[in-house]
Amino acid sequence: MRMTNGSSALISLAFAVAACVRGGTADHVEQVGQPTSQAANGTRPVWTARSPLPLATRGLASAQQGGKIYVFGGVAPSDGPDPMRLEYKAGAFAHAFAYNPASDTWAPKQPMPIGLSNLAAHAIGERIYVFGGYSGRDGFNPAVLAYDPASDSWSLRSSRPAYSYIFMSALSRGKVFIIGGQGTIDNGPWVSGKPWVYENRVDIYDPGTDSWTAGAPAPAQIAGGAACAADDRIYVFGEFLQGDAGAFAYAYDAKADVWSSRTPSSLPRNGQACVEINGEFYLLGGRSDSLRRSALDTIEIYSPQSDTWRTAGTMPVARFWFTASLMESQLFVLGGVRGVDDTIVDSVDMLDVDR
Repeated sequence: MRMTNGSSALISLAFAVAACVRGGTADHVEQVGQPTSQAANGTRPVWTARSPLPLATRGLASAQQGGKIYVFGGVAPSDGPDPMRLEYKAGAFAHAFAYNPASDTWAPKQPMPIGLSNLAAHAIGERIYVFGGYSGRDGFNPAVLAYDPASDSWSLRSSRPAYSYIFMSALSRGKVFIIGGQGTIDNGPWVSGKPWVYENRVDIYDPGTDSWTAGAPAPAQIAGGAACAADDRIYVFGEFLQGDAGAFAYAYDAKADVWSSRTPSSLPRNGQACVEINGEFYLLGGRSDSLRRSALDTIEIYSPQSDTWRTAGTMPVARFWFTASLMESQLFVLGGVRGVDDTIVDSVDMLDVDR
């Protein structure tokens, strides 16, 4: 979405939510435990459908702790009867569930104290930290929440210094880096008529001190992409959502606080996921404003060592605004918006990358 001011941005978001919800209930079309897709060359393993999310959700986040995948927030069709007017129910966007890959089962968890979508989640030590995000009627929400899986409880942490969403985030050197995004022009709360802007800011959260510092700004105003980290570097990938269309790729040295340009993909996209596997980055799904493609099923692999790209088949369903997580050798993609009909889905698909 390309948004330029507060009122038009909020209307655009409302239309997007409505388009996603149109169709009503969750749509899970695959048979659990059955193969669903295979790369065209036949050399890669098939995807397998697993137990669906308890709620069809888009704009959700996930993190791992204790052999489980925890899923937080996002927009579900049940969150509101009339997203066009942003009339969300109490508890909207506050969903929390735990998935056990060993038993292929889901369990509800204590909901977040603040509902958030287009958020981020990172496991650090024994806790999972959640970073907002968007919260419906209240617009951008800079809340930071800490979840303790052992006690199934939440606590508030120091809020981010900016009100924004569709940022990129990664964990490096024990800290969380929030990069770019789209937010209010003064980094304050949204009010009607206040302009929205794309950002190049870098905010760094230290969970040890519960404090924020600023990093060197990104080389451009970027939002809606995905980030992966390896060897003290954070890599961000996506497409420019304003001005000249096309893909971007940058590397941030978290130790030296320095940015550099990398070779971008030939496939510009936003709303995708990035997962690090054996020192390489898997870019999955998303959508492309530049190519006018509403959703993508394409998987690309980026090698930070050689600064090169290669394709690696497809996902079972083209989707964007989903979440992805690697548990040992199993790569999971969860929820999101299906590209066929813009339906929010509950589907969970798994690919064993070692087979």
